[in-house]
Amino acid sequence: MDEVKKPHLIFSERELFYAVDAISVKEMFYLPELALVADAPRYLAGTLNLRGTLIKVIDMDMFFGHSPRRYTASTCVVVLEQGNRHAAIIADDVVDVGGIGEPQMAPSLQASAGKPAGRPLVLGEADAGDRVAMVLSSEALFALAEDAEASPPGPEHEGGYFIDGCPAEERELFRQRKADLSAPLEVTAADAALWPVALFTVHGEYYGAELDTVLEITEYEDIVPVPCTPRHVLGDINLRGTILTVIDISGILNIQSPSTAGLKKALVAEHGGERCGIAAEDVLDVLYLKKSEFTPFPAGSQVNYEKCMKGTVRYGQRAIVILDIPKILSLENLAVNEEVG
Repeated sequence: MDEVKKPHLIFSERELFYAVDAISVKEMFYLPELALVADAPRYLAGTLNLRGTLIKVIDMDMFFGHSPRRYTASTCVVVLEQGNRHAAIIADDVVDVGGIGEPQMAPSLQASAGKPAGRPLVLGEADAGDRVAMVLSSEALFALAEDAEASPPGPEHEGGYFIDGCPAEERELFRQRKADLSAPLEVTAADAALWPVALFTVHGEYYGAELDTVLEITEYEDIVPVPCTPRHVLGDINLRGTILTVIDISGILNIQSPSTAGLKKALVAEHGGERCGIAAEDVLDVLYLKKSEFTPFPAGSQVNYEKCMKGTVRYGQRAIVILDIPKILSLENLAVNEEVG
């Protein structure tokens, strides 16, 4: 029986990789100016006002006792939400969204894992693509943020700033970000309009494709493998006399694929004259989402594979990765010019 893999957001801080349940991720953005809190635990980088909600920002690096470091304009913040509970984490980079298996607790993690409110913070280590990540407990992160309540918030340190020696031009950037994030969201006509997305599964993961890029959904039995192609190219099928290349999106996103045997459907995607089939186990539904429900990846990030993912939305207790179909179809290694026999 294949191992059940749950979607997690993978992020890095100081060359260490962490994973957190993607369902808990509300949004991500570049670091704004933070308000310092007097007598706060050393792991609390500060607080931010996210559209009227005060959120405590946790620095995992400091929690594990490492020396302080200087944040930069490219530092990211990952915001977690569960009902009325909130927490945020500092990240150097948001690396990936993908499924990971059951974490294993290494002996080296036992002493440093910590147990906020009696809950283990680090659930263990797990393979996340081509890296090993420490899997964090969302529940413990919320408790860690709430534990900071024991030190009542005080005024900002007089004459201090949350980044020592921060140049004036960077301060202005951080302050602008702070102002943008604290302002209430305006519901525009575009946001009010529903956004149709086709929901499908691949190897147990949930994905979405904007409906205006999907021509049709087809089932296939016979597929012709094409030699000397990347692993994500499954082969060619004959779609009513037209050769269609079928791809496994997991390979493009660098997610390990246990088997392709269950992929017997394809979403026929087209954009700008380019067309391919995206293999799927099942096509579940067409969702009509609001743009405000969408969590984009930080703009301008150079994360590998992120160019093929727009962001995530919640679907019940799951997170759906919304694919960027135009960018996927623009990849140079999708074209296969072979005849189906």
